[in-house]
This record gives sequence, structure tokens and C-alpha cells, in this order.
Amino acid sequence: MSDSPLHPPLAIVGFDLPANHRTIHWLDPTIPHVQAFQAAYGWNLVTNPEQTTSYYISIAARTYAALQQATPKLHRQFVEATRYVLKHPELWPSYGFPEAFWPRAIESFERGDKPVSGRMDFSISDDGSIKCFEYNADSASCLLECGISQGAWMTAAGQGDSGVDAGVGLFEMMVHAWKRLGLPSGSAVHFLHDGETDEEKYHTLYMMSAAQTLGIVCKRYATVEGFTFKSGSPVDPDGVSVTHVWKTWAYATLLDRWQGGALRVDGTPGVHDVILNENVRVFEPLWTAVTGNKAILPVLSQLYPDDPHVLFTSPSLTPALLKDGFAAKPTQGRCGENVSIHRPQVGSDGHSHDAVTAELKGRFGNNELVYQELAVLPRINGLCVQINSFVVGESFAGLVTRVDESTIMNVERVHVAARGRGWQRRGAAHCCVCYGGSVALMYAHV
Repeated sequence: MSDSPLHPPLAIVGFDLPANHRTIHWLDPTIPHVQAFQAAYGWNLVTNPEQTTSYYISIAARTYAALQQATPKLHRQFVEATRYVLKHPELWPSYGFPEAFWPRAIESFERGDKPVSGRMDFSISDDGSIKCFEYNADSASCLLECGISQGAWMTAAGQGDSGVDAGVGLFEMMVHAWKRLGLPSGSAVHFLHDGETDEEKYHTLYMMSAAQTLGIVCKRYATVEGFTFKSGSPVDPDGVSVTHVWKTWAYATLLDRWQGGALRVDGTPGVHDVILNENVRVFEPLWTAVTGNKAILPVLSQLYPDDPHVLFTSPSLTPALLKDGFAAKPTQGRCGENVSIHRPQVGSDGHSHDAVTAELKGRFGNNELVYQELAVLPRINGLCVQINSFVVGESFAGLVTRVDESTIMNVERVHVAARGRGWQRRGAAHCCVCYGGSVALMYAHV
């Protein structure tokens, strides 16, 4: 169903900031993940103390409800596409993973290893059509922004009555997701994050806080320096056996370091030797490396060709893609790197020619490419808007938005907050986007 011109899917709404916004402490600085968040972006409500106004993006209620329904459905379809890939070895080379990865991924999937969280990226067209670009099923970030900062910011900005926080209930769902993993109280989980940046810290600390609610012993490490082995299993610097790991490390990075050879089981380990050790259970589970790889997108569109939320994607260019335009994406790419957008243009000869209209350089130029039907992000007041919807366990858990001047979201994109009125009832939904020197700049690089 389409949204009417009077109630477009997305619209920008301005408002006046409170007069005391320069002195508001809008997050609790005693909480560890908040401390890491504020270390990255400061404690001010906006970055420019002289600013008096800001903006948010309003999402029509019908669109919001459709996202709630589409997210868990697409999760199930991605899982089924993963099952299909695991049963068809002829598809495996396009993923770029070591051959030794696949038996272990099959074992993880058949064992029923459960995921904790993932994030889907959507485009919403002017008529309300919702298209899924991809599923970041491998330890996706932005959970704290969804579950804490967006709601707190809107309240402090005087917009607390403009609907319900679109991350409401996220933390409780994270706790439930940890509970369904079945770890006994007192179990130790090692939280390994990729470096000592503030973003890695607050994302990890926020996830840790959910696990700690259940009495799980959480140990956080930015490196595996000081780790060793005991009887072939990794041991941390305190002598605690590493049996369960939650990580922000991308599987693509770990598998590239592994290369399918023998993993070290004595001496000094690399991070891949710890996380990929056969005696370690990992969250997100090993099979999500397949789900989050863009090589799965052609499989998804093959299995669900009539799904209105699935974009046609092919491992090779087709006449239809050349005619209508496409996005070329590296299979293991991240943060928009090495993505290019191609729109057909009519040349002086009267024929349509492929033309690159947007492109980002990056680290994944040697990856195989997939070619996806165009679903260009809507541009509102000069900003391209992307919707990010979270899956926790297997359910919709909330959403945020990100904006960028470019049609390709990259590491420089602005992270924005989301707002909704009523999860079960009718009403408008709102996404707060604060720019022009305001809180959006605080969220840069998230």
C-alpha cells in the first residue's frame, strides 16, 4: 500500500531547541557504555552551543508498521537462503572463504547455534515501497544508538511527546536473546572487540550489560595479548578458559587471517586462533558469515523472486540491469567501500550507455562483485536517508536512520535517531535527524 502525498513515508520537521540545551546532561555518565559514548562524542546535546533549532525525520505510521513486519520475515528468508547455500558447494567459491570454513559453518548451522542481533539496511521510496539492501548479520553495530541515545536525545531536546522511542524494549530483547542461548548463570563470556576505539568500546559494553543482567561473567578485551592455550583451548591472561566469545570482529577479517590452514593451539595465538578455535562457541555464530556476505543476495532473490522487499541481484550483469541501472557491490565489502552505482544514460548516438554516477574507493577491490537492482536512497533536503532495522533473536527490535549527502552510505555517514508512536497501535512514527552542527555531527563515524 502506498502513502498519500499528505502523509509521505519520510519528511523533515524542524523544531526549536530548549533554551537550556547548552547545560543539559542528557545521558547518565556513571554507566560504562555511556562513558565510552561520551568519550567519542561529548556530553553536549548539540555540538554547536549557539544553535537554536534542529530537525527530525518523520516516518509515516504505515511505513513503520510495514518495517516491523518485513524485518522478521526477511530474517527468516535470509536464514533459509543460508541453508540453501550450505547445501550447494558449487556456490561456495563466490564467498571468498577458505574451503575449511564450510564444514564448520554447516556444523554450526545444524547444531542450531542462535544469533543475538543483526541489522538490515532499507531504502524507502516516495510511494512507500520498502527494499532491503542487505543483512548485516555478523555483529552489526548501532545498538546503543537504537536502544539508548536516540530516545534520551529526543527527550532532552524537548521532543519527548513526539511519539515513542523507536528503540523502546530493545535492551529487554537483548537480555532475552542472551537467555535463549542457554548459558548457565556464572558462565564466562569473553567480549573481543576490534581495537580500542570508543565506538568499539561502547558497542561492546552495551551488549555486555545485557548479558550481565543474567549473571553471566563478562570479560572484555581489545586484543588477545597475554592469551595462551591449555590442552589446545585458549586461556585468557587471568587463566580463565575461553569457551564462549562475543565479538565485533568481522568474520571476513578472521577468515582472511586464517586462510584455512592449521589454527594455532599452543604458544601465542592470533585473534583468529582464539575466536575460531573448535572448542569456542561464538556469537554471532559462524554460519552468519554466510548470511552477511553479499554473495547471498543473488540466492535470496532466486528463492524469493516475488517478494516486494527483495531486490533482484545477480552474480553477473543481465540485460535488465544494464537497461534499468544497478549497484555493483563487493561480496565481503563493508561501509560502502568499493560500491558503485550505475545509471543508464542516452548518448549522442541515441543508445543507452552504462554510466557510473556514484562510487567509493576502498579495501575490497579484489572481491567478486554482485549486481543489485537499483533502489536509490530518497533524498530529503539534500540528505539521502537510509533506514536501519534491528533483529534481536528472531524478532524486530527497533530502528534508527542514517543520512549522508552521498547516495552510498560510508564510514563518514551521519547516524541519526528514530522515533515511533505506538508499537501495537496506529499513529505516526518519527525519526530524529539533527544536523547543521548539531547532534548528527556527534554521531559521525558511528
